[in-house]
Parts: sequence; C-alpha cells; structure tokens
Amino acid sequence: MRNKILYIHGLSSSGSSSTVRNLQALLPDYSVLSPDLPVAPQEALDMLRHLCELEQPQLIIGTSMGGMFAQQLRGYKKILVNPAFHVSEFMRTQIGVHEFLNPRRNGETHYEITSSLCDACQKVEKGQFSDITEFDKENTYALFGTKDTLVHGYDEFMSHYEKASWFEGEHRLNLEVMRSSVIPLIEKIMAKGFKEALRTSPLFNLSLCSKELFHSNFLYWLGTTHCALFVAVCKELGCKVNWNASLENIKREYCNLDLCACCDGQITFILENKVKSIPQKSQLDRYVRENNPQTDDLILLSLATEFPDKENILNDGLWKICSYKDLCEAISKHKNLLEGDSYALALVEDYCSFINNLHQLSQTWLLKKESYFLLPKDEKRKLKNCV
Repeated sequence: MRNKILYIHGLSSSGSSSTVRNLQALLPDYSVLSPDLPVAPQEALDMLRHLCELEQPQLIIGTSMGGMFAQQLRGYKKILVNPAFHVSEFMRTQIGVHEFLNPRRNGETHYEITSSLCDACQKVEKGQFSDITEFDKENTYALFGTKDTLVHGYDEFMSHYEKASWFEGEHRLNLEVMRSSVIPLIEKIMAKGFKEALRTSPLFNLSLCSKELFHSNFLYWLGTTHCALFVAVCKELGCKVNWNASLENIKREYCNLDLCACCDGQITFILENKVKSIPQKSQLDRYVRENNPQTDDLILLSLATEFPDKENILNDGLWKICSYKDLCEAISKHKNLLEGDSYALALVEDYCSFINNLHQLSQTWLLKKESYFLLPKDEKRKLKNCV
C-alpha cells in the first residue's frame, strides 16, 4: 500500500491544479489525495477532518488558505506553504463573483464572495490555534516565500510552532520551488517517520537478539523475494552464479550453513556469515569436507577485516572473503533493480546505511581472542550489547 499525502488547495483553486500534478509527478511512489474544497469554510473543514479519519494520510500539505485548514487538522504531520491564516481579510476586498482558476470535479466554474462568506471564514479562523498538541508542535512545518506579497504569516506561525524556513519564491508554488524546497522537506519528514516506525516495530526489535542471524535472514529474504538483485549482488562479490535464485533452492541453516543454494540435491552456493565471531579456517574446511559443494561460489562474509586465519584462507583460494563494506557497495550498485517497489528499496537502503556504519565502527575495534571478535571469551555476554 502506498503512503498517502493529502494536498489542500487555496482560494479560487481546486484539487486539479498544476501543483497537484507536479506533486504526484515528483512523488510517483505516493498517492496524492486532492479534493475540491467546498466554498463554505466550516463545511470544508468538516470534510477534511472526515477525509483524514477515512484515509489516514501520512502527510498533509496545505497552501495559502489550504494552509489555514491544514493547521487545524490535529494529530497529523503537516507542511503549511505560505499559509493564509486570515484569508477573510483578503476576501473582504474581493466581494463579488470570481472564476475558479482550475477546473472543479462538479463542473462549477465560478463562485461568489459575500460578506456572510467572509464572516463564516473569520469564524473558522478565530479558534484555529486552539488545542495544539505536543505532537502537532513537533510535526508541523511551514515554508514561506521571500517574495510573497499576498500573505505574511511567518511571525504568527512562529508564535505557536518552531519549524519554519524560507524559500526563494512567490505566493504560488512553481515546479522549481517544488523540486528545491517542498520535495526535500517531504522526503525528510517521511524518512523520519520510517525510522520511527522501525524503532517501534516488534519485528525489527526482535531481530536485534541475534546479530548474525539477522543479516543471514535479511540476505535470505533478498534471495527469495528479489532474486534478480540477489544474483547481481553475488556476482558483484565474485560469484559465477551458475544457478537460479528462487524460493525453492535458497536455504537457511541447511547442513549448518548460514545460507546456501541447492540444485538437484547439490549445493551450488554457500555464504558463511561472521559478525561477532572470527572466521576460522578449520571450520570452513569442515563445511567443505562435509557438504562437498559442487561450486566455486563460496563467500565468507566477515565484519572483521583482519583476523589470524585470513592469509591461510586466501592462499587456499576456496573462499572469497568479503567485508560488510563490500556487501553494502554491491547492494547499492544494483538497488535500481528494486524500482517499482518503494518499500523494498527503502528497506534495502536503510540496511546498507546500517552495515556501512557497522563496518566503519568495526575498523576502530581490536581483536583480543581468536574465538570472538573484539572481546575475550569470558566477556562474551557483554558482546551482545556492543555489536
């Protein structure tokens, strides 16, 4: 399911504006909701609240008068662009019939500003900053154009919120401003939300109980659900890959092997993963002796880049030694194979960031015992809190 963004237009506009089209074009992985607002302000606000309850958008963007409405939608992440907090004052100077700047879904082409409409709008504005929660303060952002001559809401916004910034532009958004200011802010907010979701995810937290299993399980997921990327990564790490990755032949913990591929009863690929422990040639030799793999595609993935048996393993020429940095670079190089699956791409990118940081941190650690990375055996229990 795609993330949803609710866009709220301004006075005289509609949900079919160029801003909406640009927003959807620049964010193809998101679903942009863009209703036509009723002219009556309270009716518009009620409709928006109902729509939010129904659709639960991950982000709300309101421009001009739409920013005034968006600000009042409590409990949602919001971006207010040149918000017109007192649009009724402008409307009183525009009494009469006006043409909608963009087509409306109901076919209406004109609307009328009357004194009673201005009064109704002023009534909605009157309590707009009441009941602001800590969540709203933390998750409400505003963008103000340096050349906006129609509204000036910066000071009023900052008297209630904290996160405002300026962009080089006028009251109405154009494509350049969308690309340079709006889209980066959207991406920042959504990325923050994704990380927050990971931190509160039971599955993610459960994965922390076993470091090596976590990485092996991740690669197993990659091999069984995104075969093309998995094969490309293996080739990047030096494998010939004369086998097909599929749910049927990628196996976890088969014959004591962390990850392997089987074809017609023969093992055609092995990946041995070491995170907290140090690679030992005797163990690798035993795996080869017991399983008799019919392949040269043997990968030793190790967080430790220097260890006592490294030279002997290299001299044997059976195992290709790869670091987590190598894995990160291989996945990153071919992650475009996930285009069209925004969730998988975000997950893979987050994983790459994680293992790259882990690799960099590991370069500052010292080897103290042959059996365990960083810490001696009698401190093994502490290792769970260090890696």
